[in-house]
Amino acid sequence: DNLYVAQPAVNTVVRVTPAGAIETVATQADGLDGPASVAVAPDADGTERLYVSNFSVALAPLVAPGGAGPGIVMIPLGD
Repeated sequence: DNLYVAQPAVNTVVRVTPAGAIETVATQADGLDGPASVAVAPDADGTERLYVSNFSVALAPLVAPGGAGPGIVMIPLGD
């Protein structure tokens, strides 16, 4: 199984494979704003979804106006 890691300082979530490969799967362009926690769950159709909580309050001085703000972002995962 893959490990998903939030990187709040750079507004990304990365996937770490069992072989150790690291791939960025979500960025600020996907709605991340100080990502904190991540969870993966299948949708009703079996599509894996990545759920990320934004904790932008901690990064408020660094967040550009109009940022996503606190909340939950859902991102479909591909293979």
